[in-house]
Amino acid sequence: MTLTIEQVRDTRFHLARRNGYDPADVDTFVDKVETTLVALAEENATLQQQVATLSSGGGADDGELQRALEERDAELERVRAELEEARAQLEAKDEQLRSAAEAGGQDADLRAALEAKDAELRARDEELGRKNEEIQNLHNSLSGGGDEAAHLRGELENRDNELNHLRGELGDRDGNLEQLRAEAESLREQLAQRDDELNGLRGEVESLRTAAPAAAPVAFGAVGDGPQEIVVRTAAEASPAVTRLLQMATEQAERLVAEAQEEATRLTTEANETAARVTAEANETAERVTAEANETAERVTTEANETAERVTTEAEQKAKEIVADAQTRGERVESEARVNAEKLTGDAEARAAQVDADAVARRAELFSTLEAERDDLSTRVDHLREFEGRFRQSFVGNLEQQLEALRSGSFAPEQLPELLGEGLRGQSATPRLDALLNKDN
Repeated sequence: MTLTIEQVRDTRFHLARRNGYDPADVDTFVDKVETTLVALAEENATLQQQVATLSSGGGADDGELQRALEERDAELERVRAELEEARAQLEAKDEQLRSAAEAGGQDADLRAALEAKDAELRARDEELGRKNEEIQNLHNSLSGGGDEAAHLRGELENRDNELNHLRGELGDRDGNLEQLRAEAESLREQLAQRDDELNGLRGEVESLRTAAPAAAPVAFGAVGDGPQEIVVRTAAEASPAVTRLLQMATEQAERLVAEAQEEATRLTTEANETAARVTAEANETAERVTAEANETAERVTTEANETAERVTTEAEQKAKEIVADAQTRGERVESEARVNAEKLTGDAEARAAQVDADAVARRAELFSTLEAERDDLSTRVDHLREFEGRFRQSFVGNLEQQLEALRSGSFAPEQLPELLGEGLRGQSATPRLDALLNKDN
């Protein structure tokens, strides 16, 4: 029958006879047995936990890798949020540019080019989002590795650096776009300024047409490559002058529009080239990272499986050895406990027999002593009773003699006062004393 810890703790020894088991020795032995059983139980539980941990296969490294992947996922989410915010800002600025362009009505081609660039930027953002999703999938596929956590963290850091590089190129592209928009805004301002000048010239022409023939010459300044002066001396010369002014203003406006369109075309071409280059580099980097990640994932998975199998085999072998050792130690402890118990039982029986013999001898001795004391006390009681009888007789005789003496004796003096011989005469001031005196007489 196996002895449990609870049974050892609940066992109590009762003292049936005097000089039996020593309670301190018994308690000490029980405490040692309890401590041994508790240590064996704790060691067995620890070994079982180690076996379970080894069988599960590197959970700590997986947890650390999973935390690193979660941090990278949070970083990707933050980047996506930044991209969405930047996209919203771009849309707001595009809306402002559209409003300004519609109000001006002079840069439809430039607005179309900007819208095309915005669409291309959105396409690049979507492509970058797809690349981020591919990287996320790679993260998920790499989450099963256990022993290559440091190497995987290095790979993740490299991919993060490449992602930051792509993010920097995206920022440069956004800066180029902002520069293009600033230049477009400057061109719009120049067009508006030229429109104001053209309107001013048209107003002057109208005033010349409605004005009367002037006697004095009138000079007009025209805008061109350099300062030009047209002198009108007569009314007949006014119409060619006005025509010349209109022609000069139209040529200047056309030249400004052509320069603006040429500048917009150049900026658009540069933006397209930059976007294409960034896209090609991003695609190449994503493909390279994907290939490296797949290769690393396969290698890490293979090594993790081999390591898990090896650790599981070693753990099972170690568990068997530990269980066998624990069983051997348990059997040895049980055998030692049984031998000690038998030894204690034999000692207890011998001591019990000795106690019984000592008790019988002590009982006989006590009975003989008590009988002698009883005889002695009986003799003393008889003497005391005899003394009591003599004392009673002597005491009673003495009392009777004294009573007889009291009855026959007289305590009054021989000569009586005359007052006692006279009788009662009237009322006395001391009637009670008189009554006592008469009663005594």
